[in-house]
Amino acid sequence: ETHGGEDVPVYARGPWSHLFIGTMEQHTIAHKMAYAACWGAYKDRNGCQSFIKSTTTKMAFPKPNGSPSISTFNFIRIIILFLLILVFV
Repeated sequence: ETHGGEDVPVYARGPWSHLFIGTMEQHTIAHKMAYAACWGAYKDRNGCQSFIKSTTTKMAFPKPNGSPSISTFNFIRIIILFLLILVFV
């Protein structure tokens, strides 16, 4: 039985940890997590707007100049090494 509603011990630290103290019924844990994270039915509750609103930031990426980067060479080297290990093992 996985959803029997038994009391389970819960320990938490950090923001909203006051909701998770001691033992509580299993089914209440998911609701408290959703409330603390502003998910589902709780997304419009008072206090959630500051977490839901996102800001748009334009990120500047360097334009490729046609030459492969060092990370590309490292990736290729790792792939070749992996293939050699598969062949010789």
